[in-house]
Amino acid sequence: MLPRIVKCAMLLLVLVIFAPRSGSAQQSNPEMLKAIDLLAQGKAAEAIPVLEKLTVDAPSEDAYFALGNAFVLVGKWDRAVGAFEDGAAKFPLSARLWNGAAVVYERRMDVARAISLYRRAVAIDPTIAFTGGGRYDPDFDAIYIPVVHDHRGANSCLGRLYVYPDKLHYVVYIVASGAGLGNDDSFETPFTNISEIEVDRKRGQQMYDYSLLTMLTNQTSQRRRLAAGEEARVDLKFSFTQAIKGYRGGAWTKQDIKFFFIEPENGDRLLKYLESKDVKSRLRQGGD
Repeated sequence: MLPRIVKCAMLLLVLVIFAPRSGSAQQSNPEMLKAIDLLAQGKAAEAIPVLEKLTVDAPSEDAYFALGNAFVLVGKWDRAVGAFEDGAAKFPLSARLWNGAAVVYERRMDVARAISLYRRAVAIDPTIAFTGGGRYDPDFDAIYIPVVHDHRGANSCLGRLYVYPDKLHYVVYIVASGAGLGNDDSFETPFTNISEIEVDRKRGQQMYDYSLLTMLTNQTSQRRRLAAGEEARVDLKFSFTQAIKGYRGGAWTKQDIKFFFIEPENGDRLLKYLESKDVKSRLRQGGD
């Protein structure tokens, strides 16, 4: 079974490559059509040599973009970013090639590089931030991870955890519980203010049965994980050296906060990134 990120990349690839492109002679190139057909059938490994030859014999934006995505589909991330960046060097006005490289750096949590390349893509085509498959918000100039957050130890709020090279910025977008002081738990903190992260891994355990979650999560994938007894979510509890303060909470402060990651790989990617910034973590007692 392909990981969810690979399925999303494949869907994005098919949608973008088959989209009409004015003045693209490559769409009538027999070898390009062959590669597109192989990719549509999920045969990325077979498409790669065809596309590599095209980038030499008839280099085009389409060929480089397809090659980069083909490498993503077979999990060759270094080759993928190389294809995108080589293509962008030859076609510097291609927003989707810069964006493709940025997406790879983002997935590898090279935050500074990802943001830099996303900026280049958005400068060429401002709409690509919303249609290019990456998680970059130009309003915050940061990458983000969708999360559900433990609100006062009982309920949940849905939001985005924005990640910068030196800080985190959490923004609540949908409040699924209560009202009043502290209801907006949005906050900003440098990595140096995070004293510890407690890691709690959940196997075969659903988070909440809120219908709102279906808008932000792949419920089919979640059910498969539950049925197979696989890791269904990762919870990261952040403790801070100095209390954080909600933007609309008046004097309300909080010493710790917990985020739920329905896609465990997102929690793990963030955890490794923060550990690279000397943020300490520990496994919760009794956790898997």
